[in-house]
Amino acid sequence: MVAFIYLVVAAAAPGEFELVEEVDGIRIESRPHAGSDFVDLRLSTTSPATVAKLCDTAFGDGKIPSDERTVRSRKVLSEAADSRVTYEQVSAPVVSDRDYSLKWTRSRVGDRCIVRFEITDASVPVTPKFLRLTVITGEWTFSPSADGKTRVQYVSHSEPGGGLPPFLVEGPRRRTELDVVRRTVARAQR
Repeated sequence: MVAFIYLVVAAAAPGEFELVEEVDGIRIESRPHAGSDFVDLRLSTTSPATVAKLCDTAFGDGKIPSDERTVRSRKVLSEAADSRVTYEQVSAPVVSDRDYSLKWTRSRVGDRCIVRFEITDASVPVTPKFLRLTVITGEWTFSPSADGKTRVQYVSHSEPGGGLPPFLVEGPRRRTELDVVRRTVARAQR
């Protein structure tokens, strides 16, 4: 019985992140996600930009950045100083157009800043031209490093819906998330 309980707990707990590859100084790791065939991704790097600048850039202003490649439409549904709910329509490689509502929150803890995002039910009517995503969650963590740079960590989990298998989606997803990290760091450094 004890062995069975251990197996159930071990299967439900996420494993350790394992290195997938390193590209242009960005470390890409993955781990299983409990209850999903799709993995968690963690991308890590450093930047000369400040914690505050990176945090504000990741949180954004609710508008679509000019260098954005996948978000086709974004509408701010509600907003406060450190939280925002948006409705977004996206086009991505491999899959048909998707839509979703995201809740964004920003918090400062000591000298760190964390920006979290997750799917929320914002009661936006389903649009037949888009497949509604139901699983997106993640966070940015920015913290100072001893060498005067900022440590950047981005963790995300998403599922594309539509019955697509992980082997078809994970490669393009890694490239998309790598692009998100590159563009966010580059915008903060301008």
